[in-house]
Amino acid sequence: MARAGGASLVRPQDSGSSGKSTDSRGLSDRFWLGGQINLVAQGHGNFHALYSGTNSFTNQSDYAVTSIEDLFSGARVARHFYVLFDVEDVRGQGLSSVLGLAGFTDLDAQKAPSSGQQPHTYVSRILLHYVLPLGGKERPNDPSILELASHLPSRRLEIYFGKFSLADFFDQNDYANSSHYQFLNWATDQNGAWDYAANAPGYTYGAYLEFDDGALSLRYAEALMSRVPNGLYLSLHLSDTRAENGEIDWAYSRQTSGALRVLGYVDQAPMGSFADALAAWRDGLTPVPNTADVRRPGRHEYGFGLNWQQGLPAGFGLFARAGWNNGKYESYEYTEVNNTVEGGVQIPGELWRRPNDHAGIALVSNGISLGHRQYLAAGGLGFQLGDGALTYGRETIFETYYNLKLPIGLSLSPNLQFLENPGYNEVRGPVTVFSLRVNWDFGLHQLR
Repeated sequence: MARAGGASLVRPQDSGSSGKSTDSRGLSDRFWLGGQINLVAQGHGNFHALYSGTNSFTNQSDYAVTSIEDLFSGARVARHFYVLFDVEDVRGQGLSSVLGLAGFTDLDAQKAPSSGQQPHTYVSRILLHYVLPLGGKERPNDPSILELASHLPSRRLEIYFGKFSLADFFDQNDYANSSHYQFLNWATDQNGAWDYAANAPGYTYGAYLEFDDGALSLRYAEALMSRVPNGLYLSLHLSDTRAENGEIDWAYSRQTSGALRVLGYVDQAPMGSFADALAAWRDGLTPVPNTADVRRPGRHEYGFGLNWQQGLPAGFGLFARAGWNNGKYESYEYTEVNNTVEGGVQIPGELWRRPNDHAGIALVSNGISLGHRQYLAAGGLGFQLGDGALTYGRETIFETYYNLKLPIGLSLSPNLQFLENPGYNEVRGPVTVFSLRVNWDFGLHQLR
């Protein structure tokens, strides 16, 4: 599974922006060509492991580097109508080949897809965007790669069609959403229990609608899913393979960036059931349980997510998430999490006279369903996990970072993650992962 572009960029919401989103240099409401480079180096030392398996996070010291280069472009071709086109290049490999952790330590790391083919350069977004005014005064808008307009009507319907990441629009949070400026862990920047539709690099094709009416926003998307779990290619069999996502966003305090978002999703795909895989194994039909042997079309995974943010005096920001899915079937697109809770704080650099810097602290607890536990304990493999056995315990993640803003769009961010029970296994770990991120955000050319 790859999350290269999914949550790398913060999209400003109607609730207000923390000021840590994608830099608006190079943007206008007419034309923009800009980009980002994000380099992440990670490493850890030896740690205790009673046993290890095919998909274990290695307990020997390890080091890895990933890099993402994004080129963003967009143009206003008519009043309220925009075309967006982005290209992405991904290099490097995450720690342990991006295996062994449900909350993996680098959101930019790409796990090899099920096909075994690893794309490096590809079109990440190609979108048609139309804004339908529905009344109300126009208000200033902080432009982003998805919203080029400098002003938007307060009451409107926005329509996007094409290729994008569902994480571009849903589960946004000003304080925990960007692997380029904030946290790095998969389960910190996004709701780990949200198994959202995407191919292996993290993108899909679909349609997205958003209705905005002041403090209230309603979002809905219909999107394609992979042909197989963690697959590179998307399925066009819409009768039995597709995803629906919806979200209600209540910006209860724009002045303090206070917002509450409720997310729901349904994935329909040829998923393998944990119960069926365990039954086949117990009947002696397979040497170990294997969900790939018991996939059936038209199965449904559904789940919910809560997302809260609140700005405080002096520039502090609080955030929290909670998520759950039914956990009956194999994790299909994102990662192997069936329930999660998260909380944290963003700390402003103004406190030490560095107004453009900020730091963050987060604590995450991930869990899996009973069937998922039994499957892994019997030696089953998911696309992310599989120690060969399991002594279950919740996977707990502590993460902290410091984002140091430098001249000409550069930033430098040390990061520390402490993981208890990696891969939900109490007899492995804990492990401490150290990271250093270098980001360069630039605008190349603009016309007015």
